Amino acid sequence: MGLRKIVITALLLLIAFLVIPVGAFGALSIDGVLDDSEWLEARVFRDFSVVDPPTLDSPRVSTEAMVVSLPEGLDVAFVCERPPEERRTRTVTIRDAENFDSDYVSLMIDFDSMRQVAYEFSVSITGSYRDGVITNENQFNYDWDGVWERAVNEETYRWTVEILLPWSIVAMREGDGDTRQMAVCFQRILNSRNEKFSFPGIIDNAVLSSFMSEFANIEVAQYRDQQLDIIPYTTVLSDLVKDSIKGNAGLDLFWKPNGRFQIAATVNPDFGQVESDELVINFSAIETFFSDKRPFFTENQGIFMLTLTPYNSLIHTRRIGGASDDGVGSSEIDGALKIIGAKRPLDYGILAAPDSGDAGRSFYAGRNKHPCRKLVCGMAYNIRG
Repeated sequence: MGLRKIVITALLLLIAFLVIPVGAFGALSIDGVLDDSEWLEARVFRDFSVVDPPTLDSPRVSTEAMVVSLPEGLDVAFVCERPPEERRTRTVTIRDAENFDSDYVSLMIDFDSMRQVAYEFSVSITGSYRDGVITNENQFNYDWDGVWERAVNEETYRWTVEILLPWSIVAMREGDGDTRQMAVCFQRILNSRNEKFSFPGIIDNAVLSSFMSEFANIEVAQYRDQQLDIIPYTTVLSDLVKDSIKGNAGLDLFWKPNGRFQIAATVNPDFGQVESDELVINFSAIETFFSDKRPFFTENQGIFMLTLTPYNSLIHTRRIGGASDDGVGSSEIDGALKIIGAKRPLDYGILAAPDSGDAGRSFYAGRNKHPCRKLVCGMAYNIRG
């Protein structure tokens, strides 16, 4: 670690400790009990239909979805009737598991009501959760991770879920006046009976090409929010055999001054706590595709998700910090910067991440997206250092 990097990192750490007491969500209680006075003004959706099996009949048990717009964010709740004689499946899973093997609910929301990109937020009865991005009407990808709150509360005859999505969770276009238009879909899954209920009654079959277009439009009060998170780290390694001490330091910064513009930056990042990949034995000539699990490259990554096939992406961030050009181990990332925003009529994103050393690479990507569904323009390229 060179002297210049040490000085820069030390200055950033000093700034971090000076400004770090920044609240994340405010004083709203997210506990799944739904006894706050704010729920008296919530909009309620009750007309769920059975979509799996695709009968579109009325469900045997009732489900309610509630939505209320607050200064802290969009608060969404599910009230799921469940008589005691009905079996409740309570399997605990890791985050973003494709199969919960449990009763769960899902909120799918298009924050701009443009039918281009939507986001899924799912919570099981055990509190396990999943979030991801929906593109191309019905293509789901769970590499994206957002910062949101959720809580589950079980009672004798029902169980409830409360979800809080802060206004800074993604870059959104500005609404008109004091309100904004969104598009939503609510789902509930009864695992023991393999049944799925949905409002509106949309059958999310992979063969169908109009899943996102059939979301229900809603109008909510518009609020503006800002968020600053600075996460520094320091590590010290003492080698008793060689009688040496090595230190390292860095930080992650996430700044969201409003819902339309967001900046993420990292200096000398440490990804040692990231979940490891599954063991895969591959004897084919095609390399194995691993999704990215590093927080910097997963949070608010929707603008860069140009998925060509389920296991192929035009911008594959796992190559950043991958094998070096000299074939000796992997490269370290000096730093990375990500800027995303929305300014009518465009959504835009810029990503830059240089590897360290002469054998490292420099990665740059950018994308502009026009709201017209037939016009999406962008660019993506990789420059080797």
